[in-house]
Amino acid sequence: MEEKEKEPLQLIFKWRYCFGRHVKALLGHQSQRTTDRLLSKLVEDGLLERKRILYGYPSLYCLTIKGKKKVGAKPIKEGIRIERIKHDATILDTLPRFIEKFDVELGCVLSERDLKSFDKYSQGHIPDFAIIKNNEEVWTVEYELTLKALHRLKFNVVSNYIRFDKQIWVIPRYQVKLFVLLHELKEEYSNIEVVILEDLYSTSL
Repeated sequence: MEEKEKEPLQLIFKWRYCFGRHVKALLGHQSQRTTDRLLSKLVEDGLLERKRILYGYPSLYCLTIKGKKKVGAKPIKEGIRIERIKHDATILDTLPRFIEKFDVELGCVLSERDLKSFDKYSQGHIPDFAIIKNNEEVWTVEYELTLKALHRLKFNVVSNYIRFDKQIWVIPRYQVKLFVLLHELKEEYSNIEVVILEDLYSTSL
């Protein structure tokens, strides 16, 4: 298999599923048409499955059993949690700008699936993803799109404080109360940084 065909499979497996626009943006393809042709070929070859699950969203791509074998993963079927699609799409839509902002390579990004493969991070709360910064620090990243109970928020903050060198919280601009709560928690847990979600959207998608 050519590298240009293997890369999308690895990317999609890493994040469990992707939209076509995510493959284009994260792999640096020149055009969406080129990306869509490649993805269609991988579907025809039985390596990818195209699914239309959520109204108002495009089809998403996930690996088939054959595709998982091709990337050396366990050939097991996995379900897609409908309630997480919007959340996960938001992460992937803003990931290119996030990578640029924090000056890291895509290869230094550890997805939730990646983190579960490390004993240190596989127990308890698992963040949305993490980044390896300067080959020595591991920063955790949380996309908090809705306001949750304070005790749950604090539990996650404490867990991140103990296990990671820095914790970045990405929140929508309108979540003013969440912004205030995180800044209050920062007085006790100093490794918190808050990033406004809307500042991470790229016009290239």
